[in-house]
Amino acid sequence: MQFLLEQAGAGHKRKRKTYPGELEYEWVCAEIDRLMKAFDERNRNQYVSQRVESLRQQFAEMMRILA
Repeated sequence: MQFLLEQAGAGHKRKRKTYPGELEYEWVCAEIDRLMKAFDERNRNQYVSQRVESLRQQFAEMMRILA
């Protein structure tokens, strides 16, 4: 990830001659966007899962108290 971010940053500062073996700037930017969206989605899903588990535990505790 750090490599991709550095590659994207390098493209903004100076124009480099691309060689066949090098990553293209547009591809690097697209890959950075894809990874950022994937990490955001994973973090959002993790938060929701933790919140659901917390609410389930609170509900179980309330049911235990009421019983």
